[in-house]
Amino acid sequence: RGGTVLSRNAPTLYNVAFKERLFWDRRAASLEEQAFGPLFSSDEMAADPHGLETRLRAIPGYVERFARAFPEAAEPVSAGNVARALAAFERTLVSRASRYDRFARGDRTALSDSERRGLTLFRSLNTRCFECHRLPTFEAPLAMGIGVPSDDPGIGGAHQRPGQNGLFAVPTLRNVALTAPYMHDGSLATREEVVDFYRQGGGRELGVAPGRIHEHVRPFEIRDDEAADLVAFLRALTDESARPTVPEAVPSGLPVLATRSFPNAEENRP
Repeated sequence: RGGTVLSRNAPTLYNVAFKERLFWDRRAASLEEQAFGPLFSSDEMAADPHGLETRLRAIPGYVERFARAFPEAAEPVSAGNVARALAAFERTLVSRASRYDRFARGDRTALSDSERRGLTLFRSLNTRCFECHRLPTFEAPLAMGIGVPSDDPGIGGAHQRPGQNGLFAVPTLRNVALTAPYMHDGSLATREEVVDFYRQGGGRELGVAPGRIHEHVRPFEIRDDEAADLVAFLRALTDESARPTVPEAVPSGLPVLATRSFPNAEENRP
């Protein structure tokens, strides 16, 4: 409310435990390092280490919890331990029980006919989706350019490599049906728009320089019903079984935000 609109779309936290680097520009080498980004960014939490520690040390409930979590620390309530606690929680957010996973383990009834056709398309040399969104995580430790029109330098800006301007991390597709909008800037609202973007060869038809588009991102021809099958398959990657229970209250006494619900998410639960 009254905050700053950020230029980048917030990625999912599911399966971040398996990522080698974090952020769209891959600048953080660990979840602990990543946690400091939003905490101390002037456009996000706008905290500072001293102020954060001071506020937490004034709340008895947090002092007690940090002491239990970090019993060997001389000062349990510290910015470093805040990052460690956040990272430990995030590593519990594992998505691995989707209907696709049940299908991969041998349950041939787990996917509909449309979703099975979509899986075949996903793994085909026509679409080549699988080359960047690799099984089983449906991502890859890569920096790639697909041609989303944007002034954001991405990898090039974060690592001072102008030759890599316009390259971004490959995101996971797990729970992709629940994480709209899409792309690093949130410029595509639906999975259908994303599939159409790739059908056209990424940003090639949008005036993006060819040098900023990976060679694997090429136009491909599929029928509209096949595109619908591909979209259907992506929904079969949904699994929120590890989503934690929202506490009724927190030590600070601040109000607890309501959990956001998603239409049709329940039928994808294992």
